[in-house]
Amino acid sequence: VAINKILYALEKYGPQDTNYYEVNEDSYYVALGDSSVFGYECVDYAEQFAKENRVDYKNLAQKGLLIQNAGAVIQANAADIAKADLITVGFSNTTLLQTAFSAAFEQKEYDWEALVTAQGAQYVESMLADIKEEIVAAGIGGVYTIGFIQVDITEFVVSMIEDYAYNAEYDLEDFRGSLILGGVD
Repeated sequence: VAINKILYALEKYGPQDTNYYEVNEDSYYVALGDSSVFGYECVDYAEQFAKENRVDYKNLAQKGLLIQNAGAVIQANAADIAKADLITVGFSNTTLLQTAFSAAFEQKEYDWEALVTAQGAQYVESMLADIKEEIVAAGIGGVYTIGFIQVDITEFVVSMIEDYAYNAEYDLEDFRGSLILGGVD
């Protein structure tokens, strides 16, 4: 729920694009990202999407591909991507969760205004404050000793949530930049 609140802020206050695409029989579809994403009946998502929408496609997704390595795939397949009028991108959240867990011990600061409007940054900060209140109200906050380290559970959980949401949006912006730099717009 907490992560959804922040992701809502990113959606509401982030860059707005109202140019929605409608799939038709002339569409050429390219799938990018981590191919470990499956649709129903354990069919690869790209194949499932292409069959359901009756479109030609190229699946460039690779099992376990990380966002930071996607640029190389984009550059190597720029011609196929350039002719696509429909592109989907899917990535696993495992790396982001691992990073968030590590960041929770570092007490990092995040520049939300670099990713969203000032109003969006204020909204994120208010959501983080609400999350802290919810943790305390639920009675799960407090300082606990884990091994030799004392951890404020409220701050730890909020730090993980913020790092996860921030890096998910930051990596997405970086990925968008890779598309443009790779000659695909």
